Amino acid sequence: MSRVSGVHHVAIGVKNLETMKSFYRDVLGYTEVFAEFDQSEQELMSEVVRAPHVVFGGVILKQKAGGILIELIQMTTPVPRAIRKDFRYGDIGVAKITVAVSDARASYEELKGKVDFCSRPKLAAITGWGDYSFVY
Repeated sequence: MSRVSGVHHVAIGVKNLETMKSFYRDVLGYTEVFAEFDQSEQELMSEVVRAPHVVFGGVILKQKAGGILIELIQMTTPVPRAIRKDFRYGDIGVAKITVAVSDARASYEELKGKVDFCSRPKLAAITGWGDYSFVY
């Protein structure tokens, strides 16, 4: 069995693809397009979604520095809805995405008018790693 070597991308179901593309590009710096696909029927996803007809469009964005790619999906058919116990590809919503920055406090100050943070920057001691700065 081959070993997992890392995370390639995270897919997120969104209501408005253009708005979310703008947010990830302009606010979070995902300025590079890895792949883009127009709204169309995606037969290869029928098994995953468990529906005979699957229609969606999306984009996979990345940062120049590399790291995990973000895939934004705007599902048309089946109609997306909020996350449910029996979630399906394209459902709207995500618990959280964590992004790496060199200075959490500086990033918080820079983005606090553009991002709805849930907390001020915090510091935690992680055994074997040391101090870890983060913000929700």
